[in-house]
Amino acid sequence: MTQSVAISAWLLLLIGALAVWALWDHVLGPAWRWFMARSANQVIDELSTRLRIGIRPWQRTRRQALIDRLITDPKVQAAAEQHARDKGISEPAASRMVERYAREIVPAFNAYFYFRVGCWIARKVAQSLYRVRLGYIDSEGLARVDLVDRIHDGTGALAHPIQEQQEQIT
Repeated sequence: MTQSVAISAWLLLLIGALAVWALWDHVLGPAWRWFMARSANQVIDELSTRLRIGIRPWQRTRRQALIDRLITDPKVQAAAEQHARDKGISEPAASRMVERYAREIVPAFNAYFYFRVGCWIARKVAQSLYRVRLGYIDSEGLARVDLVDRIHDGTGALAHPIQEQQEQIT
């Protein structure tokens, strides 16, 4: 019991690599996915309230999970079995067809990418096309402006005392 055991270096490296992989697969990976999903859901919730849009729960679900749900649905499997009997093909071939069709019809929508990256791109494009400036508006000063000094008279023509005087001179 107190004797040491010698193992080769390559075996020790293999055992270490498997231990690191298991640690990542069972502890660090799920924690990382939970953290990223939580962050993505917070961004989506914030943008949903700010933009007054709704992201439906199926749009937050991973695509592969939706495909698996569709493939394992009892009605879909019954239809695949019926199709296999009608066309005289094997059930695994019919299942492959179902999987191929499911991959075609399930959308590849990533709400986090769409709203985080898409909104950033849209903002940059809008800022490059339009010059947006926010400034101070003196509402009290504008209210004190005499009606005669205003430019628009409601018909689209200029209504300015200087212009009227020039028209009278000519």
